[in-house]
Amino acid sequence: MRKLILALFVVAFPATVNAQLSVAIVAGPQINSVSPNYSLLPDTTSAYTITKHTGLNFGFIANSPLNKKQTVFLRTGAIYSAKGSQTFQAFDTTNVNRADGDQHITEATTNLKINYIDLPLNLLFKFPLKGKTKFLFGAGGQAYLFYNGSTDFTTVSIDTASQPHYKQVVNKDLPVGTSDNKYKTLHFSANGLSGFEFGRLFITVG
Repeated sequence: MRKLILALFVVAFPATVNAQLSVAIVAGPQINSVSPNYSLLPDTTSAYTITKHTGLNFGFIANSPLNKKQTVFLRTGAIYSAKGSQTFQAFDTTNVNRADGDQHITEATTNLKINYIDLPLNLLFKFPLKGKTKFLFGAGGQAYLFYNGSTDFTTVSIDTASQPHYKQVVNKDLPVGTSDNKYKTLHFSANGLSGFEFGRLFITVG
């Protein structure tokens, strides 16, 4: 799976639970690309073109200070994250026997929408600038839990008379597992973020 390229989180409703822990609701757009694995026939190859997916994410985060000056925090949370991609495949059928009476795929388009619950665990630093403005910088690890997803698979095939045939298959129950053509239920990655805090509002890019 190609990892998250860009995420923009905007805090909407921050609230202080107590003096030691603050919780905020976050939401925003993100740009990413998830690449499915395909099992191809041995006599065909394909060229891939992948278009990145623009989706939304929302959830909550919690900050717990690690020092008295409250400049170093442990940040965690749970964020619903909509990811995906559009993959176009052009198949090379040079070695295919087109006189066998079968239809052979010449191109395929896969619209993939796949949703995860992201669980970040970051070390966050806050540097005071002017007034209530602070510069934020953080890094750490992140787990991704598979939630649900769907594929819209469209193919163009030709027969022995070179007539095109179109087929569309929509799957809203994606198979999960570790083998090809299945989607992993758990991923891990490193991540980083930076941004600014303006009192009870902040904007970060990850």
